[in-house]
Amino acid sequence: MWYGLALIIFLLCEFLAAFPGFRKVAAGVHGLTVDFTQRRNIIIILIVVALLLLVCLEPMGWAPLWNGEVPGHRNQYEELADAFLKGQLYFDVEVDPALLELENPYDRDARIEAGVEGRQWDDMWDHAYYDGHYYMYFGVVPVLLLFVPYQVITGNPLTTYHATQLFVALFIAGLFLLFAYLAKKFFPKMPLIVFLLLSTAVAVMSVWYCVSYPALYCTAISSALCMMIWSLYFFVRAVFDGEITKKTFIFAVAGSLLGALAFGCRPTIALGNLMVIPLFITFVRSRKLTGKQWGYTALCILPYAAVAAGLMWYNNARFDNPFEFGQSYQMTVADQSQYGNMFENLEWRRLVKKLVYALFRSDCEPIDYGIFVTFPILFLGLVGACRKGSRGYLMNSGLGLVIPTAVVTTIVIIVMGILWTPYLLARYTMDYLWLMGVALFVGVGALYQREKVNPRLTLIVGILAVFVVVVCIALFCTPYDSNFASHEGFDKAWVKGILKWKH
Repeated sequence: MWYGLALIIFLLCEFLAAFPGFRKVAAGVHGLTVDFTQRRNIIIILIVVALLLLVCLEPMGWAPLWNGEVPGHRNQYEELADAFLKGQLYFDVEVDPALLELENPYDRDARIEAGVEGRQWDDMWDHAYYDGHYYMYFGVVPVLLLFVPYQVITGNPLTTYHATQLFVALFIAGLFLLFAYLAKKFFPKMPLIVFLLLSTAVAVMSVWYCVSYPALYCTAISSALCMMIWSLYFFVRAVFDGEITKKTFIFAVAGSLLGALAFGCRPTIALGNLMVIPLFITFVRSRKLTGKQWGYTALCILPYAAVAAGLMWYNNARFDNPFEFGQSYQMTVADQSQYGNMFENLEWRRLVKKLVYALFRSDCEPIDYGIFVTFPILFLGLVGACRKGSRGYLMNSGLGLVIPTAVVTTIVIIVMGILWTPYLLARYTMDYLWLMGVALFVGVGALYQREKVNPRLTLIVGILAVFVVVVCIALFCTPYDSNFASHEGFDKAWVKGILKWKH
């Protein structure tokens, strides 16, 4: 069991703590605070980031079903880029005449009975089908920003999992940069080792699914994560950099543009834009804005409006409905057309049960438990928000609403997933784990600022952060959905040991 390993690590640390030499080394590590003026610290952080990128990006190419060797339906981004260059919004695929005759083509049983699914599995699976054409219901932004330009410049399509690698790399870089800014600005007492442990743990648990299943689904997810983490970074810079200057509004416009583009990647992750609300409140409260500055602030909304208009045009051109992203027309296991009105026949018992499962239990493989049980380090963020001293520090620094907003946004994202889909999948946790990771960093940072300096807190953070990494390795090594661990030859003794221990 995972918790057995955590207990062993804790007891081992307690045993070693009895030795003066260990205590001296631990005290030295604990006392090395985040100081970005020292070249040594910068070099250490860059080395950790480089190793983390290597560990997260390299395994993405190991599974043939997810690295383009067996593309199937997972190369939709590549095909849509090709379709755009041909001047069309739909895939250049001939539709089975039997599918055109079906009264409800979104009913999988009807497709199987008509033999359509057997004949056109790769052509139709997880595509959107409407009015005689196949479309991609995944966000179009990665196609416009990356796939089309790459194909125009090189003359070759971009293999989908490489796009995921790029977005994950940018997400990790943005995460470390955001945390470094927060540490420098608000949490200078945070030990360097804690900064590295927290940043690594949040990065790994935010993208672990991408490492095993990089193509298509995780291209959408990782692109949205990339947009949102950089959007949040620019907004934080705009609010907390000091006096209002031209750079303030440049940061704000960059933040709003990236936050808006996230809706064209994966709308559920884009709900993270709710984090802008507490930042905007802090911005207004901490400054007396002139009429001209209010005008510039209002202009920062324009990127949201422009991107929204573009997405609505795109949706209407495909589905004759500016608000339809293709969710209702998916060709998959469940008849998604039944979820067009999310509030119709709402079952509160199911909603509450699924929400509890997402937080504390699980009914989807390969995760055995909800996020707070799989990654108990998240509780530390809530502790930082609830302790009187740390809560007071966050309120005084302008970060008081960050953790509550992150928690509420997480619940909203989970509820949206419950209402829009018949079941929650493991990859959906990536929609909100990054948010809880931001709350974790802010909460722990506040504990170090206002609480009595206690090496035991550093020990707890270390154990729980290592626990996160080990759990993610175990999840990667769990055979599921044709990932690398599912393939023949993946039978090393140490892997079998991990799988046996996990289950």
